[in-house]
Amino acid sequence: MDLGQLCLKKEELPIMGNTHKVFFQVPIHPKLLDPALNIDKSIASSIFPEVADEWYESLNKYTSINPEKTGWIKEIFDKRVSKEELQKRISYMNNGLVKRFSSASGGTLYFFNQKLNYKSYASPFINFSEEKYKEFACDKNKSDILVYSQRDIHTFPTALFLRNWAIKYMNEVFKQVFNN
Repeated sequence: MDLGQLCLKKEELPIMGNTHKVFFQVPIHPKLLDPALNIDKSIASSIFPEVADEWYESLNKYTSINPEKTGWIKEIFDKRVSKEELQKRISYMNNGLVKRFSSASGGTLYFFNQKLNYKSYASPFINFSEEKYKEFACDKNKSDILVYSQRDIHTFPTALFLRNWAIKYMNEVFKQVFNN
């Protein structure tokens, strides 16, 4: 599968739910768990300002919330977050892969234990072609894939931001790992 086909698209990873609880999943390619990889740890923080800009634009398309007039939203997702604060929102595996993305609101995407992060092909949260699903499959039956799990993501703005940050991050990591 070429890099363009491998990259994640927002349309493939919908956000579902209601105003009190939202659900989505961001898959992890199993090759990214290779301990021999040395993934650039600066990727997640370097793309943050761009993700924040895109989030502001997207939020206006999907909701009636005006992020410019809503102080708590601006505070949670402000693209001018200091590097020190941003580093508190990200943690890494030994090979450099992000294992935790957090928003200031407390919402978190995480990957800690492979057994807790499996999702089956029937998941309504991942709209991959059969070929792409098999590319991401982590078991011999090609029926399960690894995903970032979510914790305390209760609002659409938080879900939108974290999903988009993880998608952009994964695509940048794919460029580093699979472009060689």
